[in-house]
Amino acid sequence: MKVLVMADGNTLDSPVSAVFARAPYYLIVDTDTWEVEATLNPAVGAAGGAGVQAAQFAASKGVQAVIAGRVGPNALGALQAANIPVYVTGPTTVKEAVQAFVDGKLTQYTAVAPQPPAYGWGYGAGFGYGRGGYGPGYGPGYGMGYGRGGRGRGRRGRGGRGGWW
Repeated sequence: MKVLVMADGNTLDSPVSAVFARAPYYLIVDTDTWEVEATLNPAVGAAGGAGVQAAQFAASKGVQAVIAGRVGPNALGALQAANIPVYVTGPTTVKEAVQAFVDGKLTQYTAVAPQPPAYGWGYGAGFGYGRGGYGPGYGPGYGMGYGRGGRGRGRRGRGGRGGWW
Protein backbone atom coordinates (compact mmCIF):
# COMPACT_ATOMS: atom_id res chain seq x y z
CA MET A 1 0.00 0.00 0.00
CA LYS A 2 1.26 3.47 -0.88
CA VAL A 3 1.09 6.09 1.87
CA LEU A 4 1.92 9.77 1.35
CA VAL A 5 3.63 11.36 4.34
CA MET A 6 4.30 15.09 4.53
CA ALA A 7 7.81 15.45 5.91
CA ASP A 8 10.47 18.00 6.81
CA GLY A 9 13.20 15.89 5.18
CA ASN A 10 13.62 13.27 2.46
CA THR A 11 14.30 10.11 4.51
CA LEU A 12 12.35 7.77 6.81
CA ASP A 13 14.14 9.31 9.80
CA SER A 14 12.84 12.80 8.95
CA PRO A 15 10.18 14.35 11.18
CA VAL A 16 6.59 14.41 9.97
CA SER A 17 5.73 17.97 8.97
CA ALA A 18 3.36 19.88 11.21
CA VAL A 19 1.48 21.11 8.13
CA PHE A 20 0.12 19.37 5.08
CA ALA A 21 0.31 21.74 2.15
CA ARG A 22 3.47 23.66 3.07
CA ALA A 23 5.61 20.65 3.97
CA PRO A 24 9.03 20.73 2.30
CA TYR A 25 8.83 17.11 1.06
CA TYR A 26 6.28 14.55 -0.09
CA LEU A 27 7.39 11.03 0.88
CA ILE A 28 5.54 8.14 -0.71
CA VAL A 29 6.20 5.05 1.37
CA ASP A 30 5.29 1.55 0.22
CA THR A 31 4.19 -0.20 3.40
CA ASP A 32 5.04 -3.66 2.00
CA THR A 33 8.63 -3.00 0.89
CA TRP A 34 9.40 0.24 2.81
CA GLU A 35 10.66 1.83 -0.40
CA VAL A 36 10.60 5.63 -0.29
CA GLU A 37 10.00 8.04 -3.14
CA ALA A 38 10.88 11.59 -2.02
CA THR A 39 9.69 14.63 -3.96
CA LEU A 40 10.20 18.30 -3.24
CA ASN A 41 6.90 20.09 -2.68
CA PRO A 42 6.42 22.45 -5.65
CA ALA A 43 3.62 24.32 -3.84
CA VAL A 44 5.55 25.12 -0.66
CA GLY A 45 5.81 28.79 -1.64
CA ALA A 46 2.54 29.12 -3.53
CA ALA A 47 0.45 32.20 -2.83
CA GLY A 48 -2.71 30.11 -2.58
CA GLY A 49 -4.17 26.72 -3.35
CA ALA A 50 -1.27 24.72 -1.93
CA GLY A 51 -3.58 22.27 -0.16
CA VAL A 52 -5.53 21.47 -3.30
CA GLN A 53 -2.28 21.07 -5.28
CA ALA A 54 -0.96 18.63 -2.67
CA ALA A 55 -4.21 16.66 -2.82
CA GLN A 56 -3.98 16.53 -6.62
CA PHE A 57 -0.41 15.26 -6.32
CA ALA A 58 -1.57 12.51 -3.95
CA ALA A 59 -4.33 11.46 -6.32
CA SER A 60 -1.99 11.47 -9.34
CA LYS A 61 0.47 9.15 -7.54
CA GLY A 62 -2.26 6.67 -6.58
CA VAL A 63 -1.69 6.78 -2.83
CA GLN A 64 -4.23 5.07 -0.59
CA ALA A 65 -3.71 7.22 2.53
CA VAL A 66 -2.14 10.49 3.68
CA ILE A 67 -0.35 11.13 6.98
CA ALA A 68 0.39 14.68 8.17
CA GLY A 69 0.58 16.78 11.31
CA ARG A 70 -2.36 18.99 10.35
CA VAL A 71 -4.61 19.30 7.29
CA GLY A 72 -6.54 22.43 6.31
CA PRO A 73 -10.20 22.41 5.24
CA ASN A 74 -9.56 22.94 1.50
CA ALA A 75 -7.01 20.15 1.32
CA LEU A 76 -9.24 17.87 3.39
CA GLY A 77 -12.15 18.49 1.05
CA ALA A 78 -10.02 17.75 -2.02
CA LEU A 79 -8.65 14.55 -0.46
CA GLN A 80 -12.12 13.41 0.55
CA ALA A 81 -13.34 14.07 -3.01
CA ALA A 82 -10.52 11.81 -4.25
CA ASN A 83 -11.47 9.13 -1.66
CA ILE A 84 -8.08 9.33 0.05
CA PRO A 85 -8.32 8.95 3.85
CA VAL A 86 -6.31 11.33 6.01
CA TYR A 87 -4.52 10.38 9.23
CA VAL A 88 -3.09 12.99 11.60
CA THR A 89 -0.17 12.30 13.88
CA GLY A 90 1.80 14.18 16.50
CA PRO A 91 5.49 14.99 16.37
CA THR A 92 7.26 11.80 15.27
CA THR A 93 9.44 10.46 12.46
CA VAL A 94 8.10 9.27 9.13
CA LYS A 95 9.06 5.68 9.91
CA GLU A 96 7.27 5.72 13.29
CA ALA A 97 4.17 7.33 11.75
CA VAL A 98 3.96 4.76 8.96
CA GLN A 99 4.51 1.92 11.44
CA ALA A 100 1.70 3.31 13.64
CA PHE A 101 -0.51 3.46 10.53
CA VAL A 102 0.30 -0.17 9.62
CA ASP A 103 -0.40 -1.25 13.22
CA GLY A 104 -3.77 0.54 13.13
CA LYS A 105 -2.84 3.01 15.86
CA LEU A 106 -3.69 6.15 13.86
CA THR A 107 -7.28 7.27 13.60
CA GLN A 108 -8.76 8.64 10.42
CA TYR A 109 -9.26 12.41 10.42
CA THR A 110 -12.70 13.59 9.41
CA ALA A 111 -13.76 17.14 10.08
CA VAL A 112 -17.08 18.83 9.87
CA ALA A 113 -17.46 21.04 6.81
CA PRO A 114 -16.59 24.67 7.63
CA GLN A 115 -19.54 26.84 8.54
CA PRO A 116 -20.14 30.27 7.00
CA PRO A 117 -19.47 33.23 9.27
CA ALA A 118 -22.32 34.38 11.50
CA TYR A 119 -23.79 37.65 10.29
CA GLY A 120 -25.18 40.19 12.70
CA TRP A 121 -26.18 43.82 12.74
CA GLY A 122 -23.48 46.43 12.39
CA TYR A 123 -23.74 49.96 13.70
CA GLY A 124 -22.75 52.84 11.51
CA ALA A 125 -23.44 56.52 11.20
CA GLY A 126 -24.03 57.91 7.75
CA PHE A 127 -24.24 61.42 6.43
CA GLY A 128 -27.93 62.18 5.99
CA TYR A 129 -29.63 64.58 3.65
CA GLY A 130 -32.23 66.75 5.34
CA ARG A 131 -34.56 69.42 3.97
CA GLY A 132 -32.49 72.41 4.88
CA GLY A 133 -29.09 70.98 4.03
CA TYR A 134 -26.85 68.22 5.13
CA GLY A 135 -26.73 66.78 8.59
CA PRO A 136 -25.22 63.76 10.26
CA GLY A 137 -27.99 61.19 9.85
CA TYR A 138 -27.89 58.40 12.35
CA GLY A 139 -29.71 55.39 11.07
CA PRO A 140 -29.39 51.66 11.26
CA GLY A 141 -26.05 50.66 9.87
CA TYR A 142 -27.25 47.92 7.53
CA GLY A 143 -23.83 46.47 8.17
CA MET A 144 -22.50 42.99 7.97
CA GLY A 145 -21.08 42.42 11.43
CA TYR A 146 -19.18 39.20 11.89
CA GLY A 147 -19.79 37.27 15.07
CA ARG A 148 -20.86 38.94 18.29
CA GLY A 149 -20.58 42.69 18.19
CA GLY A 150 -17.97 42.45 15.48
CA ARG A 151 -16.86 44.64 12.62
CA GLY A 152 -19.94 46.54 11.52
CA ARG A 153 -19.71 48.48 8.29
CA GLY A 154 -22.32 51.21 8.31
CA ARG A 155 -23.84 52.68 5.21
CA ARG A 156 -25.52 55.98 4.63
CA GLY A 157 -27.87 56.86 7.47
CA ARG A 158 -31.43 57.88 6.87
CA GLY A 159 -32.89 61.20 7.56
CA GLY A 160 -30.81 64.00 9.01
CA ARG A 161 -32.45 67.08 10.26
CA GLY A 162 -31.10 69.64 7.93
CA GLY A 163 -28.44 72.17 8.58
CA TRP A 164 -25.13 71.57 10.26
CA TRP A 165 -25.23 70.43 13.86
